[in-house]
Amino acid sequence: MKKYLLYASLLTSVLLFSCSKNNPNEPVEDRSIEISIRVDDFTKTGEAVRYERNQGSAAERLITNLYLLLFDQSGANPAKYYITGNTFTGGTWLPDDMKVKLDMTQSEAGERKVYVVANVDNAVKTALDAVANESDLQTVKRTTAMPWSTDIASPFLMSGNKTHDFLANRLLDNVPLVRAIAKVELNISLSEKFQIVPIIVNGSLSEFKFRYVNFDKETYVVKPTTKPDNLISSANGVWPQITDWTVWGASLNTSPAPDAGTGYTLDANGKVTALRIVTYLNERDSKGATVEVALPRVDDGTLPPPEFGPELYRLPLPDKILRNHWYKYEVEI
Repeated sequence: MKKYLLYASLLTSVLLFSCSKNNPNEPVEDRSIEISIRVDDFTKTGEAVRYERNQGSAAERLITNLYLLLFDQSGANPAKYYITGNTFTGGTWLPDDMKVKLDMTQSEAGERKVYVVANVDNAVKTALDAVANESDLQTVKRTTAMPWSTDIASPFLMSGNKTHDFLANRLLDNVPLVRAIAKVELNISLSEKFQIVPIIVNGSLSEFKFRYVNFDKETYVVKPTTKPDNLISSANGVWPQITDWTVWGASLNTSPAPDAGTGYTLDANGKVTALRIVTYLNERDSKGATVEVALPRVDDGTLPPPEFGPELYRLPLPDKILRNHWYKYEVEI
């Protein structure tokens, strides 16, 4: 009899414990929701580089503010949160954990289409404030009059999205923030016919020049299905008219070197042996973006002018320039 009483007592304890586990003080569906984010790596590719990932520098991963939009299942009625500090109306931002804790509960949230936008300027914020539907995000953009480095610079506009059922899990984990810009790196090794002793003025190579051709001015929060062109070049002069082209600078020769700029290498005799240029640019759906470089030739006296004058090297960029891609080229001229 004692054995049966002991068994009944143990069974009662287990049932009571089970009931307490299934009935916490606050119902599961009423717990506040959380969203964690991460900055996506660059996709690094190019003619002489295998496909790889690169997380980028600290400046390329920098987040200064966030704008959250939680649309309902139909893509409408967004709940919005603008975050500039650790606390904000409606929640808390934990930058070390890359996590946002919202006061909104699971039952209030339900299933949501969640968009996270980072590094929002005043113009983009005003446009996001007016967003009523998910499709409206494709109209929100930042315009840069000179869309290359140093005007396109950190902190970069980023965005990411996921659909999530907060009733099933109060944590939406790892929303990837993707930079809305691309990066181009061009490393040029010069053959002997271009290895001159240059005229250097304030660190720049006076005879070496370049220009960006058909770069797009618009940086979209969410890229339209087909992005319309709004193009500009860094100089109006078309080869061989290079007076207004940019002279080759030495910003990448400094230490620590910036993430974008121009640089060069001199040998022991003071001759230019290599050139380097790194710039950010906006995505494009149509081909035509190009980097043009004017290179002075060594004057060996065998040809009359202008045959030994500058030559043009043209690097066509990919037919489609994709956001968050790092295009790296190693070329010999």
